[in-house]
Order: sequence, then structure tokens, then C-alpha cells
Amino acid sequence: SALPVMVWVHGGGYQGGGSHEARLNGTWDAALDSDLIVVTVNYRLNIFGFLASDALRHKDPKNGTGNYGIQDQRAALAWVQRNVAAFGGDPTRVLLAGESAGGASVHNHLARPESWPFYSRAAIESGGYTLVLGSPVCDASSCSGGLYDELLHYANCSSLACLEALPAAEVFNIEEKQAQTYKPGRSYEPVVDGVDLTAQLADLFEQGRVRPKTPVIVGATREDLSLLDGAKCEPAECSESDFRKWVAAQEFQPALDADAMAAIYAKTEVVLPGGNYSKWYWAIAHAGADWSMICPARRTARQVAHTDTSWLYLFSHVPDGPSGAYPHLAHHASEIPFVFHDKTATGPGADKFHISAREVELSATMARFWKEMAASGDPGAVWPPYAVPGGGGGARWLVFGDESAALGDADLKKE
Repeated sequence: SALPVMVWVHGGGYQGGGSHEARLNGTWDAALDSDLIVVTVNYRLNIFGFLASDALRHKDPKNGTGNYGIQDQRAALAWVQRNVAAFGGDPTRVLLAGESAGGASVHNHLARPESWPFYSRAAIESGGYTLVLGSPVCDASSCSGGLYDELLHYANCSSLACLEALPAAEVFNIEEKQAQTYKPGRSYEPVVDGVDLTAQLADLFEQGRVRPKTPVIVGATREDLSLLDGAKCEPAECSESDFRKWVAAQEFQPALDADAMAAIYAKTEVVLPGGNYSKWYWAIAHAGADWSMICPARRTARQVAHTDTSWLYLFSHVPDGPSGAYPHLAHHASEIPFVFHDKTATGPGADKFHISAREVELSATMARFWKEMAASGDPGAVWPPYAVPGGGGGARWLVFGDESAALGDADLKKE
């Protein structure tokens, strides 16, 4: 019979990366039980994937702009629909999955009706940051913070035709100058153009304007990426006072109470093994990861339940080998080799991107959850939903820990 399909979108902040990465070797996933088709895709990145301007709208049949990388992903999904049966795959059972910018891309496809015909379930790994940072906007008042006009200036061009005549390498070199001034709302990434993406993702998810009847796995890693300023203290000496100063210095929206946060993290944080960084260093690191990745994942799990069921996870396992070296631990992207069940890897950084013999069982458990999600839209009875339509669900997450997976309280730190 036809096999379920996982289509994987790589990360890299929309600036780099590729499906050739050592850790994205779907051979091991497919071999685990020999009943999954794995498809990895590439897409245009950076200035070539996300340059937005009203001057470009006439080149899009629907008058959109700036979302060419997302459209590439959609074209790949459409190709899968047309062709995966020839590889033994079932086009009605396609799990769209990705990590980091790949996970944020899945958020984008869930909120873009043009993508809805091409998949039926979703998995988002460390992609929730897109909900708190927001997307650049291209409307009558501005477009991606003026990057297009700045690009014309750096290129000594006055028109689109002039830009199009430049070698691609020269255009990319100009972008490297612009990258020094990137900030939220001013970077090459998916854009609210009023056509392909009609509003901020956070608003669309909150309003339930996402693909209906789409079960979703969503989660993050314990030491995930913090998009806030780091600690301003020596790691071994950070104190509660330093933590309070750090909270006060952040531009949280809405503003957070330093006393309340200190009380929460005093209860939840400990000195992690492997080094001498203080408890309050880890409080700062984890609060940043909570804001950037973990809380948005939980929020996504709640919002998906407008129309279907969600499952929430936390990856806290510290990988063996260089990947999990102190103080990186369960860092951003550390779960990928476990989802792909990478027993060996080749290519750049390969030593970081495979599991050890001790980790085979944990990885097999995780990979089978993703496979079962592709197959049935439900990772299995041992992983209860976080939320279900109409309310309910266990409000618990599955923690992939040092030795095994276990249920935990996902609301330990209240938003």
C-alpha cells in the first residue's frame, strides 16, 4: 500500500542552510521501519527569496511580493502531490515538517490558503519565534524597512532593470552590507504583502485563520535559541540581581514584572551539570529561550485547537558527543538527528549530527512519533494531546529526556 510522506523544510534563518546537510539524511528514517517516504527540499534564501517591493509586484500574477522562498516550498509540495505516488508515497498523507526557519515556514503555510491543498498534517520544531518577532510588512507606507531602496543605492541603480542586469554574486555581496543593520521588520524573510500573507502570523493564529482540520506537533528544545540580549555577567557569578537587571533591560511586550519572573525562575532553575555556570545564568538563558521559542510553541498548540488537535513536546536530552558539549546542552536544532534517526553522518559538521549507540532507542521513539503523525495524523496513544477543539486536552507535553520520553507539566511557567 502507499506509504505516508514527510516533507522537510530546512532551517537557517531564511539566510542559509540546505537540504544537503548531514543531519537531514532521510535514509535512516525511512529504514527505521521501511514505511515512510522522506522528501527534503531547497528554496531560495536571503535576498533572492525574500526581496519585497511594490516595484516587484507586477512580476507576480497575483500582485504579491517578497515571498518567493515560501512559494518555492509550495511548488515543492505541489510536486510531491503530483509525483510522490511514483515513489510509493500517499499524497493524501503528507506531514509538512521543519525546524527553526523551517518550522516558521510551516507556520507560514498553515496561515496561507494557497498552500493548504498540498499537505494534511504538520510538525513545527523551534519555529515559534516567528510569532513574537513578527514579519516585515510591505504596504503603501513602507516595505521591509526600506531594504529595496537601500539595495538600489548600494548597487548604484535607479531601477529594477538595473538590478536585474547585475551578476547574482554582486547582488549577494551588497546584501552582506545590509545585513549589518538587520532587525525585526527589516530583514530578508517572509513578508506580509497583503496577497500571499494577509496579516501577521500571530494574529492569524490567534483568530483561528489557519488550515482547518490539521493536526500539529509543535515544540522546542530546553536550551533553545534566545533572541534576546544575553547575560551581562560572568556565567559562574550571575546572581538574582543580574537576572532582575536583565529582565528590566529587555523590551518584552507587554512589559513583564521582574519580581514575578524572579520568583518563577527561582523555583524552576538549577545549576546544570557539566560546568560551573550559576543557576541565575541558566535563568537568563532559559527565560530567553522561553520567550523566543518555548512559550510560542505552547501558544501555537493552544491556537491550533481552534480546528484540530495539537501535541506539544520539549526536547531536554543532552546529545552525546560534540553537539551536547557544555554549555550548549539541549541547544537549538539538537533534536534534528533524533527525528531523522541519524546513526551516521557525512559532510560538514558530521561529528555533531548523528546519534550514539546509547541514543538509538530514544531516537527511534521520537522518529516513530513523527512517522505515525504522517501516517495517521496522531503520534499515538502514549502521547496525549495538549489541546483539542472545543477545549480539553491534557495541557501536558512530552519531554524527550536523558533516557526516555515522559509526560510533564507544560504550564509550569505561566505566560
